[in-house]
Amino acid sequence: MVLTIVGIMTLCLAVTKPIANHAFAATGCSLTLKADPGTVGLSKGESIEQKLSGTLTCGGTGLGGATITSSGKVSSCSSFEGGGSCTAAALRPAGSVTDSSGNYQGPSFVMHPGDSADVRADYRGDSEHSAAAASTSINIHINIPSVTEELFRGSDFTH
Repeated sequence: MVLTIVGIMTLCLAVTKPIANHAFAATGCSLTLKADPGTVGLSKGESIEQKLSGTLTCGGTGLGGATITSSGKVSSCSSFEGGGSCTAAALRPAGSVTDSSGNYQGPSFVMHPGDSADVRADYRGDSEHSAAAASTSINIHINIPSVTEELFRGSDFTH
């Protein structure tokens, strides 16, 4: 009888040990990234502020208290009639913390006609949640006045 009890106890330890050390898969997460107002057209001399935001969802629910890191680069061109040069500047990486619904407000930055930006948001994940990333591109088009607008700008047609 003692041998039977020892055998059962050994079997129990062998069966339960792997379960106790089992690593469960992290919950899948997804991240969105939006630039507001995003791609637009501007006239020469104008500028516009872009504001980044998004949502982190894990297992179908917004995840609060998570750190989202935003980064990217803005490319600017000095001339659009040919012969101009273009430069790229990195956006300083910025961290944002998600609210209880998983929403975050990223950094904002100013863009001018002819600029383009490639921005990215990253969530590194943790022991319970998988990593996630999102990216978007923004282009500021140049509004070119029509020939008619240019010909009649400042003209007085009262006679």
